[in-house]
Amino acid sequence: MKTKVASLLVVILIATTQFMAQERITVEAQNNDISNNLDLKAVATAFGESKNMEEFEQKLNDYDSGISNLDLNNDGQVDYLRVIEKMENDVHVVVIQAVLDKNAYQDVASIVVEKDQNNNPTVQIVGDPYLYGANYVIEPTYSYTPSIFSFFWGSNYYGWDSPYYWGYYPSYYRYHSPIGINLYLSNIRNHINYNDSYYYTQNHFDNYAQRIHQSISRNDYGNRYPERNFSTRNENIRNKRDFEFNRNRVIQNNQTRQSYQGNSTGTRPTRTWDNSNVQRNSQ
Repeated sequence: MKTKVASLLVVILIATTQFMAQERITVEAQNNDISNNLDLKAVATAFGESKNMEEFEQKLNDYDSGISNLDLNNDGQVDYLRVIEKMENDVHVVVIQAVLDKNAYQDVASIVVEKDQNNNPTVQIVGDPYLYGANYVIEPTYSYTPSIFSFFWGSNYYGWDSPYYWGYYPSYYRYHSPIGINLYLSNIRNHINYNDSYYYTQNHFDNYAQRIHQSISRNDYGNRYPERNFSTRNENIRNKRDFEFNRNRVIQNNQTRQSYQGNSTGTRPTRTWDNSNVQRNSQ
């Protein structure tokens, strides 16, 4: 009897271990490039869930969510991200800048919001070329109408120029060290709304929006360290999209293999990972 019980326990333990192995998902970076430390899909989610620019800046720097893991100046602390927004002729340009030193700022990404020919707001999240490579652009399609649209085109609208700078930060901000890249990638999945869709494109909005961006852009770190730009860091890589494509392919292969091994009928099921990441244009 004891032998049977012991055998049964062994079988249960093995089955449980196999199940846990099948369900465990580890998101691994293909490299340690700095661009992996700020996921622009998470930025798009935070933007869509904010009621104004001040709240958006707070979300970017929230310690608990850890949306940003950037340490561009290598001082051992996650950089504070300030937000500057400018509007002209109903075109809103939001620039996210890392605060790196006294009067030293570096563009990280920008958000362009304008209305299409049907008067519907459209959004592009544009990674700065120094950090993400050329033409790394995400167009989020929200499953809901972000309240920030009402703010942009409402009577209570006001431009936001972050008052914070090196050594002067809001009370909610906490100094903290970056976490390991694999831990960051696993964590950031919890802060992306996968009910939304994220389309990759190489097409920027019109030149008018780009001119607005140039009027508030800062590239102090890029000018100081041109040898650290994306194209120099990564030879034969177009932009961060190539990293994501390779990483997602590895995850898909691992998940399919695990599903196949755990399928008693021998029929290989079809599983997808992050199927909202649809590429609109061929790159």
